[in-house]
Amino acid sequence: MAKYLYEDAESVLKSYGKTEKRGKSLVGACPVCGDDHHLYISRGKNGICLTFCQKCKAGAKEIFAAWENDGHKPTVTTSNTNEPQKEWTPGATWYPYKDETGELAFYKKRKEYYEIFPDGTKERKKAISFWHADKITKGQPAEYKNALHIYNLHELATAEPGTVYIVEGEKCANSLTKNGILAITTKGGANIGTDTVKLTARETELVNRHKRIIIIPDNDEAGWSYVEAWAKYVPNLLLLDVKKLNLDAPNKYDIADWITDGGNVAELEQAEVVPYSKDLSPYAGKWNGAFISNARKKVIDLLTDSEPGTNEPDLEAQAAEVLDPAEWQPEDFKDGKKLRAIFNCIYANDDDDLLEALKNRASDLKISRISQRWVKYRDERKKQESATVLAREINSLDILPEAAGLKTGPYHITTSGIIKEVENKDALQLVDIFPAPVLPVGILTNIETGYVKTRLWWKPANRKAREEIFENRILADKSKILMLADRGLPVDSLNALDLVEYLSVIRAKNGAAIPNEDSVSSLGWHNNNETFAPYDQEQIIDNITENITIYRSIKSKGTFEEWADFMAQRLTDKRLQIVMAASFGSVILRLVGALPFILHFWGKTGTGKTVALMAAASVWGNPEAGAYLRSMDATTNAVMKLAGFLRNLPVVADEMQTVRDREGDYDKFIMRVTEGIERGRLNADSSLKPLQEWSTIFITSGEEPIVNVKSGAGAVNRVIEVELEPDAPLFLGEMGNEVANFCREHYGTAGPELIRQIKKLGPELLKEAYKNCSKNLMQNNITAKQALSAAAILTGSRIMCNLVFKGKLEPLQTCDIVPYLKTELTVDPAERAYSTLINLFAANRNRFESKRDTGTMIYEYEPGQGETWGKFFDGGYFVNKSILERELQNIGFRFDAVKKAWAGKGYLKKSSQGYYYHQRYEQGTRCDYVYLSSEPAKT
Repeated sequence: MAKYLYEDAESVLKSYGKTEKRGKSLVGACPVCGDDHHLYISRGKNGICLTFCQKCKAGAKEIFAAWENDGHKPTVTTSNTNEPQKEWTPGATWYPYKDETGELAFYKKRKEYYEIFPDGTKERKKAISFWHADKITKGQPAEYKNALHIYNLHELATAEPGTVYIVEGEKCANSLTKNGILAITTKGGANIGTDTVKLTARETELVNRHKRIIIIPDNDEAGWSYVEAWAKYVPNLLLLDVKKLNLDAPNKYDIADWITDGGNVAELEQAEVVPYSKDLSPYAGKWNGAFISNARKKVIDLLTDSEPGTNEPDLEAQAAEVLDPAEWQPEDFKDGKKLRAIFNCIYANDDDDLLEALKNRASDLKISRISQRWVKYRDERKKQESATVLAREINSLDILPEAAGLKTGPYHITTSGIIKEVENKDALQLVDIFPAPVLPVGILTNIETGYVKTRLWWKPANRKAREEIFENRILADKSKILMLADRGLPVDSLNALDLVEYLSVIRAKNGAAIPNEDSVSSLGWHNNNETFAPYDQEQIIDNITENITIYRSIKSKGTFEEWADFMAQRLTDKRLQIVMAASFGSVILRLVGALPFILHFWGKTGTGKTVALMAAASVWGNPEAGAYLRSMDATTNAVMKLAGFLRNLPVVADEMQTVRDREGDYDKFIMRVTEGIERGRLNADSSLKPLQEWSTIFITSGEEPIVNVKSGAGAVNRVIEVELEPDAPLFLGEMGNEVANFCREHYGTAGPELIRQIKKLGPELLKEAYKNCSKNLMQNNITAKQALSAAAILTGSRIMCNLVFKGKLEPLQTCDIVPYLKTELTVDPAERAYSTLINLFAANRNRFESKRDTGTMIYEYEPGQGETWGKFFDGGYFVNKSILERELQNIGFRFDAVKKAWAGKGYLKKSSQGYYYHQRYEQGTRCDYVYLSSEPAKT
């Protein structure tokens, strides 16, 4: 047998879970029986590990074999050529233990092996371990350790009162039940001279309700010890000796062997049984009683190097001598085993007389420090008892099933909260630190930002369990973690630090056990445009909490067929088709490489704007105001945050007039939201926040246009506006109400269908369609940016009509959208500035000096009151440069920005020196004048 050095064994023991120091020993989980705090290891001679399980009585051979079977290997081994080698039998047997109701509680795993001795002989052995019902978590669930002991308990409870057989081991029980015989066994097995049978009151009741209770022990000493242990629970226990069935039964022969040898049910039922009594055991004399008195047993255990619980008759005399210190000699006081044995008896019985007798004898022999050694022993025993009490308290805890298998350090996760082992006056005690069970159940790494978050699970008292995802910087800060109180976690200023420390320990110790997953922080396309959130379920979204309203609105109601049939019949107005096409087309922007833009419908109340937006929102989710349909009554940052979360889904919003700036303009808002990326911002710790991006269409409505003569070319190019006249609304009669009411009951079904069809179609065909639409639009003198934006709407119309409505609706044509697009002239700021300024001058002719030749007389015109702006000549204006700059600024333009373009177009005549202005003298004062032509713009 390979032997483990103590350092190796310590490492292996810690890998099975929690360990604790008891005296000079380390205590932890037994790999044979699965018990978590009865396996002792200590350092022996030459550093070799000594080990023994007080629960199942497994020794070093069984412990080391189980460790090796679980894949552990000592880094340094010693072996004895006289010791047997192990040969493991392939496979293992899993025995299911069920409670009285039939619910699976845990498994007992049996794996067999042979010990092969140097002379070639073999001996069959077994390794036993316990596992949770999932066959993954080792050990017995805490709630069943002291509550379920009988194998086939469910069958015992549900069978009609009759005959039940008690056998050793699940294999024997199964061999009988397969033949229609009710048979039970216990999970503890059998050991010589020890009480291995532990039954609850309910189990005892279920056994004794049967009329005939027959026990069949194995043909060995442990088997008869097993009968003796059962006798205290069954007053009328009947015995069937397996040798009655087979006179030649060898050692360890059992009922399963008899069945294998050809035994049958009829023969078994006719076999002779007798009432059990202790004198029937062939080992009764050797045992001198199966169970030894406590005081002498403890003394004997300390005197012998054999396994605890063994009772050798020749040790009884030694025990008597130990308990009579009057005859002790100096060498007896030097014998550590004897001294510990009598100390143990004094402590166990609180025997002051025996202690005084020991002290007196030591005084007579002039033996010093006996009182100090007693005090040291007593204090150690108290610590041991404290540890035992703690262990019992731990065993009585209602451990949370979801926490099974986790390494928890000093913490215990119960169904009612978190409990911590805290040292108090050199002893450990259990302290409640949090009033609800909390577990980190997932570690999420965002594939976009690289940030790590934690999925937290908790179960408030008398409420359903909850799961939410939180940033690690919040869970690691005792101040920030208080924010979780708003989410229903019972954290407060008193327990915040304890919770932070607990979560840190659990995450650190269970890095491999807690699932690690990739996540995203937005909807739409991800993973090289192969997945689409939220329709692809494998895509985890880690910021739902911050966007819960819009996220919950993206759901379905009604059927896709109902929605498609209804909408196809009502999309007769091309303007309404444009709205719907934009809603569908938003998700293709990223695929075709188009930029975000705004589609804005404006007009007076009653023209159908809001209903059109509801129809567009119904493609993706609940179109009610405040759900998917939003109000623009928010800050620009809030709108960008919404766009960042939706990412590729359209932003559908009403009441655009609420985002005007102080000057009544929308340019700043337009430029910000159509950039497709939010502004850089810092966290409180000065680190840069992750920037959200989006590629979407903003579908908006309002009572006025959002671009005007003052708007910059960038803003104008990023907006497509559709005006709705009062006498030409989108819906006639009651159709508006009909559409609105229908959308409230049928929504969210077209979006998933669209994404499915787009994946099937592929991005290349979409790009080709988009390219063709762009090319056709640019032939109409449309600006490039307007054409690219409108092409997304036309492409959206095609996929809407062909893939969603399946040909029930004709796609939009180029001519249907061109009237709403801007040409180069209407977008050019120089052109808009010149046209506006000439109109202004025409409306203020009284501010210009002029001459008019009638053919017979020339009339001079002098301006009246007020300032004079310049002079008017046939074909143009001489304008005071300062006046011109002022009026340009009033309408949103700068002279320096347009003068070069004006000159190029022929609107501005330069001076002979090449300046953009002319110098003239007016009443002796030199002034600068700009000469503008009033002729139509050159094309």
